[in-house]
Amino acid sequence: MDRIPLYPMRFEPIYQYRLWGGRRLASLLSAPLPDNEPIGEAWILSDREDHASVVADGMLKGRTLGHLLEQGPENFLGKLAGHYKRFPLLMKFLDVSQGLSVQVHPSDAHKELIPAGDTGKTEAWVVLEKGPDAHIYAGLKPGTTEESLRQAISSGEALSLAALTPSTGQPRDARVVTLAAPPTLLPLAVGSWPCAVSYDLDSELPKSDVVMMLRVQQERMNAAYFPSVREYSRRYGLDATRMARLPDHAIVMHPGPMNRGVEIAAEVADSSRSTIVEQVANGVTTRMAVLYLLLGGTEFPAVTQ
Repeated sequence: MDRIPLYPMRFEPIYQYRLWGGRRLASLLSAPLPDNEPIGEAWILSDREDHASVVADGMLKGRTLGHLLEQGPENFLGKLAGHYKRFPLLMKFLDVSQGLSVQVHPSDAHKELIPAGDTGKTEAWVVLEKGPDAHIYAGLKPGTTEESLRQAISSGEALSLAALTPSTGQPRDARVVTLAAPPTLLPLAVGSWPCAVSYDLDSELPKSDVVMMLRVQQERMNAAYFPSVREYSRRYGLDATRMARLPDHAIVMHPGPMNRGVEIAAEVADSSRSTIVEQVANGVTTRMAVLYLLLGGTEFPAVTQ
């Protein structure tokens, strides 16, 4: 594979029949849609055994994505080549003409619920077009309990689901963000935020993909929001024991600066799971770029109120 020069590859779309689909994907993709049935999905990059993407042109025409990955994983995954046996992303177009059923995708923390050969997954979308009544259900409303959710399911209601209105061109991530903190450190209006809330960090760790720790800024506090730094660290600090409860793929982040020994232990901050150094370095670069743009690096179109 290394002796074959790579080039921008185009893969044949894999069309999927869906009862809730339509025919609008014909205007987005060059490959004709099959028959006159409703097509809900077009998989444009897939490394699944049952639906493998095939190169459409060039010297590698007819090769599957899985075959290319086996021959030269570094060419496609770079430094992550040793972490994945398959290409980790499934990319698709959706044409949704009717309401879908509520879908639940288990994470890698619940391997007993994942079919053999599959992995846990999440989803992210970019909305290209939307209807006037379009909405997306993603996650649960803050304060939803197991009892209230079961009651809503038994009664056929969707009141426990968090609904959002999609915006054209704006990315949407289906991952659920959970804010874990003592009640005294939570903002008063947190119930209206698009996130879940928990007072128990330990219960959230096994189902987390990313843990972002934040610094306790005592210099900005004018009241006693918790009895002592020691107690806060014992209840909400990320140490080696808590880090061991994370799924194998989970990473640890922190915007910096850190209070080592308070919200994060030194062995966690310096572990192989930590991406803090890269995060801080990228943050400096991003801020430099934003300042450059704001200070005259480019012109922005005028906004009419």
